[in-house]
Amino acid sequence: MFKGMLRDKDAKGLAHTRSLTDSAAGNTRDSVGAMGHAGGKSSTPALQSSSSDSEVADAEAFVQLVKARLKAHPYLSSLSELDLKRFLVANKGSSNHALKHVQAALDWRNAINYKSILNEDFSDLEATGKLTIESTDSQQNAVMIWQQSRHSPLPSSQPTSSAAGAPATAPSTPKLSNRESKEAAQAAIDRNLRFFIYTILRAYQTHRLRTDNKLVVVIDRIGMTPANYDQPLGKAIIACMQFFPEQFEAYYVFPKNAVLMVAWKVTRVFLDPVTVARIKLLGEGEVKATLGAIIPKDELLVRYGGTKSDVYDAVAPVPAVGSSENQGAVDDDDDDQDDFVDADGTAEEMLDLGSVRDGKATPSLVTGNDSACSPTSPAPVA
Repeated sequence: MFKGMLRDKDAKGLAHTRSLTDSAAGNTRDSVGAMGHAGGKSSTPALQSSSSDSEVADAEAFVQLVKARLKAHPYLSSLSELDLKRFLVANKGSSNHALKHVQAALDWRNAINYKSILNEDFSDLEATGKLTIESTDSQQNAVMIWQQSRHSPLPSSQPTSSAAGAPATAPSTPKLSNRESKEAAQAAIDRNLRFFIYTILRAYQTHRLRTDNKLVVVIDRIGMTPANYDQPLGKAIIACMQFFPEQFEAYYVFPKNAVLMVAWKVTRVFLDPVTVARIKLLGEGEVKATLGAIIPKDELLVRYGGTKSDVYDAVAPVPAVGSSENQGAVDDDDDDQDDFVDADGTAEEMLDLGSVRDGKATPSLVTGNDSACSPTSPAPVA
């Protein structure tokens, strides 16, 4: 029953954004270190559809508990009752842990000036088409597509338009010192992280994402080069996703290659079975059939076998799945049959996932911290 309820039902901002990765690490590690986490998905099994009325009553009681204990918090109104119930599900029905989780999430929202994000200008990042929520799956879950080939991790001057049809050119800028370069790189991470949150909030605002359904995340690595790789941003996104519990239905990452599979062999050992089941690593030959099975054809992009056009292809075209242009991915479809490979140092290829197993926090593979809410390292500077 409770599971059914879940399924049916500017500069000022940048000044606060360090809390996403720095303040949050210190302020929330103690309170959420022992709670379910893995990219916003709970490491706890969802309540079964046969949940008793007492569990529903417990959920309602938890909502009232939160309202009573945290009524003075300036961000309490930013969480709906359904949001609060998701925190309870994410913590195996433990009201004590869930209450701490809610407190941490509210403090995080306050620290980053969460309410200002929708008023910030991300038009330049939106124009890249690297992160979009434009489709829904057959269950009406919103589909987020992270097109990694369109992402530029290092800060750079915004290109200026030339004559019509001519390529844009970037104005020359003075050479930055090492400290200035690191600060600029960190600012780029912070702004992209706020853009990630903005994209989710904007989807709620436009009703593409409803409060009673979830997000399916497609991480498309086709056409990606080392210039697009941004592990610090990935770590920062994972750090904040724990504050959106039970809002991510599944993750599809493709195309897999040998390095990615080695990293996954290491990473999945530290994750609970529920989380592992939600992360799908696909060979290029599996993409169309897999996405086509969950997303209606008119909602699925042409490059994935659907009929929906990607308007951003005019700006930054992406090779279609199976295209000869895509030379970077080597399928490893028999990965479950491979012998275990010592992957020390390769897990950074995967998202930085910390988790909880048997009630105890496990270290993040990359940071070694007991929570994925850890400081973001400056991006490498060329």
